[in-house]
Amino acid sequence: MSNHFNSNIASQNQKVKPNLKNPSNSINFPSQFSLHSQFSLQIKQVKEALSHHLKPYYLHFHRGEENLTFKAIKRGTQDYYQFFVKSRLKEFKGKIEKFLKIEKGKNLQGLTNGIFLTYTFDCQVKESWEKLKRFSRDFKRVKERLKYRGIDIVYGIRVIEAQQSGKAHIHLILILSQQFEFRFDSVKRRGYVKREKVYQELRKLFNLNYGFLDLQAITNCNEAVRYLGKYIAKGGEIETLLDKEVEQLREDEIKRLLGLYFLILFKLRQFSVFGSERGLDKTYSNKFQKSRGWERLQGKDLIQWIEFLAGLGLGDLAGLGIKLIRGSPLKIKIVF
Repeated sequence: MSNHFNSNIASQNQKVKPNLKNPSNSINFPSQFSLHSQFSLQIKQVKEALSHHLKPYYLHFHRGEENLTFKAIKRGTQDYYQFFVKSRLKEFKGKIEKFLKIEKGKNLQGLTNGIFLTYTFDCQVKESWEKLKRFSRDFKRVKERLKYRGIDIVYGIRVIEAQQSGKAHIHLILILSQQFEFRFDSVKRRGYVKREKVYQELRKLFNLNYGFLDLQAITNCNEAVRYLGKYIAKGGEIETLLDKEVEQLREDEIKRLLGLYFLILFKLRQFSVFGSERGLDKTYSNKFQKSRGWERLQGKDLIQWIEFLAGLGLGDLAGLGIKLIRGSPLKIKIVF
């Protein structure tokens, strides 16, 4: 996949403290990767904002006489990656293997119904993420163009990351209802649409005037799975990077920090699924707890429960490494 970094960025003169509640107060980033003082200061601010966001906190529920306290799972943590991301990757792998149809012929050529797409924004940092907020609406135009030509998106996965400049970057795997001819370049390790006319038509169908558009043919199922895992894994276990000094961070690690920062700032999912065969997402929320009779502890009941735990020496749950407490003042179970 080609890496295309645009130099059109926001002004470096604006020194604004990061505010995860207000996108207008986001930090501006230089276009070139260099550890000069201004850049280091900005990344330090991002780390401070993420450290605050990733600070552990606990949710408290009750069901009759039984109480339940557990550590909230936040994006960027090891728990989030283990609990949500790994299971979704396994699900995505199964879907890709099911719907991707590749027929290989001679001379590294054949038929495929899979496409790798990358959108790179030709605008300033903040504007790129604002456009990304509208991506689902914009992409409807692509679906309508495809439908007009009798083509359906059977299964699609969208993954978001940040470039080193802070700009948004979108990667997609698309599995279509129709196949097209491909050729594989063994030197560049890249799949191409074989016929130029078909390639130009596909570019026209997927063009959203964002800036740079890269389109590749998927020629191998394992390649598609690796491609997907590579970008989704970038959003996992960010908390391990917060203890590093800015000068110690690699370029890819800085991009991971920026990615999580802007995803939280603009309230975006790192990855999402769409298409006629996507199925329903299985999510976990307070409704999941309430459907089993659990309700949030509030008021005096919450205070009494917290004071009871403190009396047992369990006042600092995070410091003790506690993940879950379940029970009543008569008997409790603790999970570390």
